[in-house]
Amino acid sequence: MKILKKSANGKDESSDYAVSYLGNAQFGVIQHWFMTDRALPPEVVARLLSRFIRKSSYLVE
Repeated sequence: MKILKKSANGKDESSDYAVSYLGNAQFGVIQHWFMTDRALPPEVVARLLSRFIRKSSYLVE
């Protein structure tokens, strides 16, 4: 589902928002991990982030 139209140069502007959203979401997960005294092993957090990114509907057209 396209929310924004392509700009004059043909770029899909919604992709900028998707990248921003995903980047900030990853930062939030890592920040939460630190705030909970790194309760999970880093490998588990990395797998969670990878899974969240792969399943993101923003990356599917």
